[in-house]
Amino acid sequence: MLTAKGYEVSFRLKTGRVVRAPRSYGLLHDPEGRAWPKTSVIIALFRRSGRSSPPSGDASRYFGYAPRQGTIDLPPKNLSSWRKVGEVAEIDYWRPGTHEGDYFHPFKPKGWMFSEKTWPTLYRRGRTLRLEMGDGAVLNWRGFVYP
Repeated sequence: MLTAKGYEVSFRLKTGRVVRAPRSYGLLHDPEGRAWPKTSVIIALFRRSGRSSPPSGDASRYFGYAPRQGTIDLPPKNLSSWRKVGEVAEIDYWRPGTHEGDYFHPFKPKGWMFSEKTWPTLYRRGRTLRLEMGDGAVLNWRGFVYP
């Protein structure tokens, strides 16, 4: 299940260029990797419903409550229909829930697991954005953990 983990998302690329998603777009992640790859996040428009989601471990820890459900038309997972925007140096976003606030995460080399080949990369398909974080990436109830 995809969880909207943030809003007002922007990226600073390694070139210094800033890419901002539309303010209404959510930062969506699937920790199980069923609907969307778990080392990838999608920044897209989704429609919220009035119903609360059944509590899941990750979503409940992330928000501190059961979030509302919503719907999204998922774009293709295959990267061949996406355009590469660039390598990402940092992400900024606003997080709702118990840990509400503005969050900033720099992507930096951390030890032997990180290399230039696996630098997080931003892609675009229309207005929808996608961040590929690479093997070993960790995004959980605390937010972006690694890289």
